[in-house]
Amino acid sequence: MRIRRHAAAAVLALSAAAIAGPLAPSPAFGFEEAGSIQGTVVAEDGGAPLPAALVVLDGTGLSATTGADGAFVIDGVTAGAYRLIVTREAFAELALPVTVVAGQPVLLDLRLPVLQFEESVVVTATQTERAVTEVAASVTILDAEAIEASSARTLRDLLRRTPGLDLAETSGMAARANSSLVMRGVPGTKRALFLVDGLPANDLGHGSLAGLSLVPLESLERAEVVRGPFSSLYGANAFSGAINAITRPGEGPPAADFFASGGSAGYYQLGASVRGESGPVAYSLTADRRRIDNVYNRDTRTVPAIGGDGSLGSREVPLRNVGYEDVRMMGRLDFAVSDAWRVTLLPRITRYETGLDLSSRLPVAAEEHRRDTAFNLGGIVRYAGTGALSAQIRTSYRYSTQRLFQENFTLAPTRLTTVIDPPGPAVVESVTHGVFPFAALTGQDTDFYSALVEPQLTWAPNLDHTVVFGASYTREHGAFGDSTIADRSNLLGSDATLARIAAGIQAGMAAGGVPNPAVTLVRDPAIGAAFPLSHGQREQFDIFSAYVQDEWALADGLRLVPGLRYDHHSVFGAVGSPKVSLLYALAPTTRVRTSAGRAFRAPSLFELFGNVVFHGPIPGLPNPDLEPEHITSFDAGIQHEVSRAFRAEMNVFHNDMTDLIQLIISPQRDHFDWVNVAEARSTGLELVANGDATSWLGYYANYSFTDSEDRATGNALALVPRHKVNAGLQLGAELGSWRLTGSIDQRWVGTRTQSSQGVPVLLDEYSRTDLALYLRPNGDLRVGVHVLNVMDADYQETAASPTLGRLVSVSLTVTPF
Repeated sequence: MRIRRHAAAAVLALSAAAIAGPLAPSPAFGFEEAGSIQGTVVAEDGGAPLPAALVVLDGTGLSATTGADGAFVIDGVTAGAYRLIVTREAFAELALPVTVVAGQPVLLDLRLPVLQFEESVVVTATQTERAVTEVAASVTILDAEAIEASSARTLRDLLRRTPGLDLAETSGMAARANSSLVMRGVPGTKRALFLVDGLPANDLGHGSLAGLSLVPLESLERAEVVRGPFSSLYGANAFSGAINAITRPGEGPPAADFFASGGSAGYYQLGASVRGESGPVAYSLTADRRRIDNVYNRDTRTVPAIGGDGSLGSREVPLRNVGYEDVRMMGRLDFAVSDAWRVTLLPRITRYETGLDLSSRLPVAAEEHRRDTAFNLGGIVRYAGTGALSAQIRTSYRYSTQRLFQENFTLAPTRLTTVIDPPGPAVVESVTHGVFPFAALTGQDTDFYSALVEPQLTWAPNLDHTVVFGASYTREHGAFGDSTIADRSNLLGSDATLARIAAGIQAGMAAGGVPNPAVTLVRDPAIGAAFPLSHGQREQFDIFSAYVQDEWALADGLRLVPGLRYDHHSVFGAVGSPKVSLLYALAPTTRVRTSAGRAFRAPSLFELFGNVVFHGPIPGLPNPDLEPEHITSFDAGIQHEVSRAFRAEMNVFHNDMTDLIQLIISPQRDHFDWVNVAEARSTGLELVANGDATSWLGYYANYSFTDSEDRATGNALALVPRHKVNAGLQLGAELGSWRLTGSIDQRWVGTRTQSSQGVPVLLDEYSRTDLALYLRPNGDLRVGVHVLNVMDADYQETAASPTLGRLVSVSLTVTPF
């Protein structure tokens, strides 16, 4: 939804002309007496005087420029009807008819609206519809035009242009939970809230952000990124900010798109989208299938290696089994039940399967992969009457089943049983060989479901207040299956290896004089047995919440937004999350804002109760005694629009983080525990500029500086770049009946640190360029070419994980109706 401020809708507060009657005296000496036009020019929003506005009486050569008080006078105007035109930089042009009568002034009070910026309506920051210029928060909106012109294959790719945000991929376009998102110096895989149409979309059980790859860009109308903690509205997980992917509603007559793309590394995408309206029902549905043989489009990767002298180096290892495929379906059904009631259904189904790079610890190569199937059904019932009250109820049911085949490696007791069957009674010798390295491919099934009910009431008693009251109930349940040994590639070897060993023992016994010995070696643990330390269980938690927020217009141009939320978690108890924001319009084109608040992240089901995960040879154990993480944040900013050609923004922020959850090795160094131990801070600056250089070329540029610190060590936080620059151009040109669109995106990321095998690793700075170009010869056809990583830059976003090599693809979209 958009708000467009049309010049034709400008308010003319007062227009009065003194009209002389037919008996008015004649001008002296036979000359016609002239009239005048006088008045003031002020801003429509707030009434501030506008100096340097040009007031022109069309077709006469007469004009005037307003003074510091916005006043102007045009004298010597011959009686008659005229067209008056008022212009000023950064404001919409105003044109109106005036009639001048001899000897009398025309008195005008003219109010100019801000220039015709298309102000996107943002809903994520306040849960009410507000123009982005009226929101006291750092917001970036990626609209339909930016999405259509982008080279991005996933929402994760698209988000990279956002100031203050960086991503560290481990698996290209694959939906992997260990990809990290850093927002304003807050690192991690699960410290940002992901929403689809305002409903939770973080990965069930884990809270991570793999779902950013599972939203088809073809289904989106826009994406909103709100930087800074927002637990006061959204509760847990809105720790560093919120990302809201908003789907495209159906409208107009039925229409359909069929799209396909393909390129290097065996990449392809096939899909379709339908949309339209039929009576009170609007519908939109997008479904596609994607596949790539190698998510990195590379054959090797660089991994850390410790040399003989103890120094940390690197080595190249081959990449295998790194394919990926998914099926995605997103729908939206809007029912206009009446003028006041609306119902929206939001079904979403995804299924993906991805390979995992093999480790050399397994003596026999085996396929490792992850499979995930998820079903989500959301619903929103809205009531918007003619009075001061409006209401909505949001509901969501989500289910996910995950099947994981993964190598586990541990130091565990391994038994070797020798059965000797000479003539007479059998002799059985069972020997425990102590703690040995034990590697095996294991299989594990995990199921999660989540249910949400959230009623909300909005009360706007007058123009000064918009109050939001809400409450919610959330239940999240997890069933963690045992890790069972699924492959014979363990310490004791394959069946053939065991048979050879048994034959050797048997031959030795026969040579020693044992008549007709029979020797059998029995593996323990056996295939199908539970992996050591593995345990399956069913666990759940419940969250009850209530919140209130008031958008309070204290005076013209001054808006205060206080908010408070209370959450009660069945595992760790109550948490309060306050926030207050202030927005002040210094001028119609200049706004300053500030905010302060506190937020939290609840430990996930997996951190609290999940199965054992092995990190090299050491198991990582869940911890049901975890407490929530906390962040206290302050930010401030100023925004200014010079014209459509240039809009600028500067933001500063500071975050203090406590009780961060980290994996910590035990004093005996025999296992890892999830523990609330870390304290950290981040402080930074964001500079943003964007605009339309011409009617067919837009641009954006932003710079982010982040100074971060782990308070325990004094080191910078993992994967947080100190400097980052994004810049790009967006093309949208009409060439007769043809339309040419596209974009070029350039990003530069400074050095980052990360720990690998307990040793700090410095990741080098890198630069990457992405390019896309689309040609639409008519309304029924669009062809495109996309190049990701144009220069084939070889760099690392995380230690030991390669990044995408140059990927070239072409696309075709057909719209038959």
